[in-house]
Amino acid sequence: MDARALKRHLGRLLISKGHNPKSGSAKFFMNLRSLYYFFKPSPIKAFLYDQDKFYTTKWLNFEFCSACNLRCKWCTLDHQKKVVMMSPPILEKGLDELTRNRNFRLERIDLHNGGEVLLHNDLKGMLEIVSSRRHYIHHRPLISLLTNATLLTEEKAEVIVKSNSLDEIRFSVDGGTKELFESIRIGAKWESVKGNILKFVEVNNRSGKKIKTGIICMIPPEKELDVRWMSEDFKSLFSNIDHISLRYPHTFDGSKDLGLPRREQNTVEQRMCYLLIGNLVILPNGETVVCCADLNSRGVIGNITQNTLEELYFSSERLLMIEMFVKNRKKQISLCENCDGFY
Repeated sequence: MDARALKRHLGRLLISKGHNPKSGSAKFFMNLRSLYYFFKPSPIKAFLYDQDKFYTTKWLNFEFCSACNLRCKWCTLDHQKKVVMMSPPILEKGLDELTRNRNFRLERIDLHNGGEVLLHNDLKGMLEIVSSRRHYIHHRPLISLLTNATLLTEEKAEVIVKSNSLDEIRFSVDGGTKELFESIRIGAKWESVKGNILKFVEVNNRSGKKIKTGIICMIPPEKELDVRWMSEDFKSLFSNIDHISLRYPHTFDGSKDLGLPRREQNTVEQRMCYLLIGNLVILPNGETVVCCADLNSRGVIGNITQNTLEELYFSSERLLMIEMFVKNRKKQISLCENCDGFY
């Protein structure tokens, strides 16, 4: 082991724990587990540390609200589950962990998952928490929010822009024509959503265009992944946005039949899911899952209110899942057995 790498890792551990000899035994043993995998010639080690010896999780989701106001055709969210809003203390704890722990080098933080962010009953307060901490997070990850824009009033646009909390906001706008949009994003009206997005762009531009804008557009599998066939209305909206991502729909964790063609399963050479090693999701109640495709809390590995982020990262449940992937035993992981995979 490179002596400089060891010194750097030990230094991060001491800083992230405050070098407090009176810290709890759980944290002490988590330090030991971190060091164990740091040194151990294990087949999963390559999936725990990147080339610079930072943890491999590169993006973290905070789900502000568990519910959604739409019933989209290509979504597995369970609309019967309890509606939960993330509380300020949970968001604060998650972000404070990132300001203290130097072993994480995140590339992005997403303030969403399965639910609609704008349903949160104190969006302004939550964004103020993000704004107050974002510049203290090591390596300054990009902070993004994704919304279906149905609830994006001018007032909410002003709150978002003035909060100084985001680098990017993206809008879910599927289809390619008005008819396709409304048949896929059930409950949304094209004219209203288009107007809300354009109003946000106007507010953002008035402020000096602080926030980059993007659209994620799911295309029916039978269509070309191209804008040429789309309606002029769609093309016009796209022209006002900084970045457009055209995608084919996927089956999320495979727990619900969405009527989509299955993708080819991963080969032996491509056996590790990048979401499993690169992502963690903190849900509104503090429960944490390993994957943003798990919209219904099927793979909970702990709770941020009871565990540190590092403890969640090294949780036995998560490590076992990684080990099962390495051994090509994905079918034995209940969360992943029917998932097409993200490789």
